Amino acid sequence: MNYIREINAFYDLVYVKQLSTGQIALWHALMQINNKCAWTKWFTAPNLTLELTTGLSRKGIYNARNALKQHGIIDFKSNGQKATSYKLVSLLNNTQPTTQDIRCLQDITQDTTQGTTQLTTQGTTQDSATLNKLKETKLKEIKSNVPASAEDATPELKEECRYQEDSTEYKAAIYLREQILNFNPKCKVPADTVKALQQWADTIRLMFERDKRTKEELHKMVKYIFQSPQGEFWRPNVQSPAGLRRNWDTIYGQMIQKDNSKNKSSAKKTAFNNLEGREWDFDKLQKLENERRERLNKELDVIMGGA
Repeated sequence: MNYIREINAFYDLVYVKQLSTGQIALWHALMQINNKCAWTKWFTAPNLTLELTTGLSRKGIYNARNALKQHGIIDFKSNGQKATSYKLVSLLNNTQPTTQDIRCLQDITQDTTQGTTQLTTQGTTQDSATLNKLKETKLKEIKSNVPASAEDATPELKEECRYQEDSTEYKAAIYLREQILNFNPKCKVPADTVKALQQWADTIRLMFERDKRTKEELHKMVKYIFQSPQGEFWRPNVQSPAGLRRNWDTIYGQMIQKDNSKNKSSAKKTAFNNLEGREWDFDKLQKLENERRERLNKELDVIMGGA
């Protein structure tokens, strides 16, 4: 079987028989399989293979092969649970059109000629209108994807470097990065560049805007974690702004408890220091003590005399 000549003869029938795209795809798939089988008269083709090569569903394959068999292009027989057997009918000696086929071919030729003329005249006027409509639709899609404000922008629509070196978020990211590296120099942190720290800066923005943290609280928190003995436990857990945000409430509560204890201790120490720091006039104290004793003695004399 001559592959190229069979394809040419097949397409002569496509216009005459008006084969569907599914029927055309199935015939090509069967030709390809038969070619691999060295053009044996009968060969088997599993439905799954035909589904993959044609893109048709199981029902689509059944309909297409029935139509091709009715046109005398293929033959097939079922093998029960096994793959179906197919036979390709050579089209080289089967291309003589019938009277009905000739009439059909003439109609197709006429329709093609009229269609070409009509499309040529109409296409020029319609193309510009169609293009304008497509442009308008595309613009609407783009506008619908643009957020109302930069704060609501998705990462794809945001600027590549939204947080510059002078922004509070970027400065906070740099400060946290330095503290982390002081604790663990081998920690995998972003490079010290504006572009690399964008994600860190954006997480810090969320801490400010959504979590309602302040810059002072953030600075105090980082300092507590990485510079105070009490924050040593949290250092391995805070290796990024995300880790800090995730553990914020627990760490902040611990930090407040420490501050309260420190304030109470400081108050007691201050009261003691006030007593300890006084300058005492011992001569004056002794004089006051003597006057007190004299007063008591006089009171005793009055009481004893009256008795």
